[in-house]
Amino acid sequence: MRGVAAAAAAFVALTANEGGVDDPVSVDPRSPASEASVARLSAEWSRPGSVVLATPRGTSEPGRDHARGSAPLPESLPLRSGSEDASARLIVSAPPFIDQGSSHDVVVAVRMPSGARSIEFTLWADPEHIELRDASRGAGSPSGEAAFAASVEEVANRIAIKVERGDGWRQGETFDVAVVRIDGVAPGTSAITVSEIGARNAAGAAIDIAPTIETAPLLVLSGPI
Repeated sequence: MRGVAAAAAAFVALTANEGGVDDPVSVDPRSPASEASVARLSAEWSRPGSVVLATPRGTSEPGRDHARGSAPLPESLPLRSGSEDASARLIVSAPPFIDQGSSHDVVVAVRMPSGARSIEFTLWADPEHIELRDASRGAGSPSGEAAFAASVEEVANRIAIKVERGDGWRQGETFDVAVVRIDGVAPGTSAITVSEIGARNAAGAAIDIAPTIETAPLLVLSGPI
């Protein structure tokens, strides 16, 4: 009997210690100390500003983390050709698609570099899908015939444009320098390519401007001619 009692006492002590080293092993639940501990915990839970966790620490509600990780990213908004930084560059604004047999305008703008007095560039398109008809001065081109020159090469389907301004343009501001008229010839995927881009100052020295080639994709849809 004495051996059985010792084994029972060891089992009770081992079972109590499984809850952690801080668990009160030798305290009788009916003792005054135990009743005081319960009263203290009850007072803390009922104290204003106390927070009761709905789920154990280290766990999350089912599906919460998965929903946050799999939420779709916002789609990028469409931008016209050319980035929105402060560097000098040429920007082509063309419609994303046109109908076969219809005419549309393509606007060429330039974010001006420092000291620019003249801007020049050449447009080209695949004649099987797009025909470049002619070009006229944009809102940022100075008045006077000598200030704006457009040379149309019908066979090559190219238009070379040069714009000059004696007093120059304001640095960093974007000006529409040319408007190019195009026609949709036949359905298909095509593009308008602007190359030979250059800028010069009052002394005729070259000024850096990027990119040296700019492409604006364009789709020709089938339609009435």
